[in-house]
Amino acid sequence: MLIGIDVTGRRVVAVGGGPVSARRVARFVDEGAEVIVVAPELDPALAVLVDEGRIMWTARPVVRDDLADAWLVHTATGVPAVDHAVAAWADEARIFCVNAGHGDHGTARMTAETRSGDLIVGVVSEGGVDPRRSGAVRDAVADALAEGRLPVRRRRTGGPGR
Repeated sequence: MLIGIDVTGRRVVAVGGGPVSARRVARFVDEGAEVIVVAPELDPALAVLVDEGRIMWTARPVVRDDLADAWLVHTATGVPAVDHAVAAWADEARIFCVNAGHGDHGTARMTAETRSGDLIVGVVSEGGVDPRRSGAVRDAVADALAEGRLPVRRRRTGGPGR
């Protein structure tokens, strides 16, 4: 199931300080999340966000209590046993978890997304995580949106949905 969630003002815990976490954390920050990164070391892009006060950093390996009060967890340590443990802790705590190292072992997946005005179109593969395929489809949709080949005109006016 594909679903959009609002992380604005909500705690997102990112476990791992490498380039995958850097890309994903940037998305969470852009969406207004309160991000805490737990990792012994940081990718330079994450270090900039820490220096700017846009994210918090816990400079050590992850422990179960780091997930407290999180709405979403993202783990990308590069160590399968650690990512698996984080995903299991999140599952026990009923927190959705993106396990970037093994997408089939998390309870959530990141979408490859594109935007057009106030529309966000996300693509995610099912039955075997395939981020390159999702990215290629996203790019094709982005091209179609840019060329005006998809219907993006508003259909509803005012008020909440039905």
